Amino acid sequence: MTTKYQVISRSPVIMYVDPRIITERRMDADYYKPEFLENQEQLENSGQSVTVLKHLWYEGKYGTLPSSSDYADEGVTLIRGGDFRDLGVIADESLVRVPISYWENSPKARTESGEVLLLAKGATIDGPNSVALCPARFDKALVNGSVFRIKTKPIVDAAYLAAYMATPALLLQKQRAISNTGIFYNDLESIENFLVPLPPRPVQEYIGAKVRLAERCRARARELRVGATNALKNAFGKVPEIHTGKSIAWVDSRDVFDRIDPDYFNQRYLTLENQVRGLTGSSLVLGQVCDVFSGTSAPEQETESPQRVVKVGNLSEDGVDWDNTGYLRVDRKVKSRFVLREGDVMFCCAAHHHSYIGKKVTLALVGSIRAIPTPEVMVCRLRGDQLLPGYLAEFLRSPWGYWQIQRTVKGITAHAYSDDVMRIVVPIIPLETQKQIDRALREASQFITKARKLVHEAKTDVEALIEGRLDVEGIVAGRVRPPTWEDIEV
Repeated sequence: MTTKYQVISRSPVIMYVDPRIITERRMDADYYKPEFLENQEQLENSGQSVTVLKHLWYEGKYGTLPSSSDYADEGVTLIRGGDFRDLGVIADESLVRVPISYWENSPKARTESGEVLLLAKGATIDGPNSVALCPARFDKALVNGSVFRIKTKPIVDAAYLAAYMATPALLLQKQRAISNTGIFYNDLESIENFLVPLPPRPVQEYIGAKVRLAERCRARARELRVGATNALKNAFGKVPEIHTGKSIAWVDSRDVFDRIDPDYFNQRYLTLENQVRGLTGSSLVLGQVCDVFSGTSAPEQETESPQRVVKVGNLSEDGVDWDNTGYLRVDRKVKSRFVLREGDVMFCCAAHHHSYIGKKVTLALVGSIRAIPTPEVMVCRLRGDQLLPGYLAEFLRSPWGYWQIQRTVKGITAHAYSDDVMRIVVPIIPLETQKQIDRALREASQFITKARKLVHEAKTDVEALIEGRLDVEGIVAGRVRPPTWEDIEV
């Protein structure tokens, strides 16, 4: 658009807007903020062909809304908006499932490999993790009602489109289109009319190749994690038997300490402990080889500082999400013991529901980063060499470890405490097997780091394209090429 507005003042916002660009659908002042109009003007003056999103899809549909009471461990995979990460979808273990009846009755919600998934409802609607490219690993998958799925036409590279949708150029349009002040929501008409720059096909493929390569890195990381899990299963030779229902147990008084509540001495946990002690014939309790503590109060500031803040939301099987950690306020002094060290093992120790305690077991590979965990994060810091960090992380992530962590939960507000966690029993397995597991998890983390770097590069390329800084001519001529698997393989 030619300039048909003038910014009189940015604080407070005072604008002059030509009546010819005012739409009857939105006559509110928020819709005409300077950043929204400037973004639109930059897109239209980018030198690229610009079209609206609805011209790029064969099909665009919202998902389905299963009842949370139907969520299960088996069934059809349900992808929710909170499951997006770095233009991909989080690990299968963290996804919920719903009965096959939802697949049969909700064809509009069925998603396929290569479709673009856009978060269209929720508080993080305009966040960087509000879009994903549906991966090929799902046999059947549905998207929930907060997600808008897009099956693209051949004129656009779907991976390029996903990268573009994670940049400010599209996120500002999503923010501008929010049509409900109570629940953030993008309606169909708004989504249809989002502006999309459409560069020459080789440029789209150049950017899209980085997104697809990132997914390949994530797939390799998953293979390595599965290998670690299988090595653990082979070392144990069995799976735990978790008893449910009411129980009456006799407990030797020598095994009773400051906790005498029936939850801790439930028969399921007593049986589990005996099973763990018998797995390999040799075991120890965490307190023998670990310092166990929860994090500390870590007030944040908006600007960068020398120390990061690691919260539960930053934990995952892929490692710490360093890109989204906060920064510790510079005037906050923290004892050195709270600073994360290489090989620390972390998990969630406080949540609104007890089932989340023990989730998100994360191996901290900090490198040169200085970071502080918050009080909702439990840290296990190994001493000596009887256990390797990767093995401990994989054990705590397994049912053998998770249910022992669950045993420690107490309080009206679900919480695990270090004194109880130190009593968790860990089997000792051969050092070579521990090394195999530790090596696999560290290599998986390296692939995840490379995937995040590739996604960041793809988004940076889109921004450079819009600003006229990308070497479009070199890409079209074949002089500038995207990285290949051989370039990034460990």
